[in-house]
Amino acid sequence: MAAHADAEVARLKELEASIPWADFGGDLYGHAALEYGLRFNAMQAQWARWLMEAIDNR
Repeated sequence: MAAHADAEVARLKELEASIPWADFGGDLYGHAALEYGLRFNAMQAQWARWLMEAIDNR
């Protein structure tokens, strides 16, 4: 799960860098949705690593 989430973060960062974002119109909403995906996947990777460590330390 952590590896998949990390791969998704990398993919979304590449996508973000490839888009010429504008400060007007719908770009704000598209960028906000992409940012949500970045944050969600980063959280998922962090949680999965925390869980693996918690299980290992039992």
